[in-house]
Amino acid sequence: MTSLSFADIFTNAMEFTEDHALLRRTCSSFCPQFNSKNLRYMIVGGYALIFHKYIRNTMDVDILIHEDDFEEAKQVC
Repeated sequence: MTSLSFADIFTNAMEFTEDHALLRRTCSSFCPQFNSKNLRYMIVGGYALIFHKYIRNTMDVDILIHEDDFEEAKQVC
C-alpha cells in the first residue's frame, strides 16, 4: 500500500476547489503530529475520493484512526 501525505491529497483536491484554506490549515496541523507519533490513520471520505480524481465537494475531512491509537490521537486534537 502506498502511503500518501496530506499535501499529496490536498494538491489534487485544489484542482477542483479553491475554498478550503481552513481545511488545509486544520489538516496541516494534525497530520504532521499524527505522523511524528506514528499514529495509524487514514484520510477517508470526500478528500480520499478527490485524490482519485472523483469530483466531490466537501467541507470536512474524515479520518479513520486505528483503535489502539485513538486515545493518543484525541490528545493531539
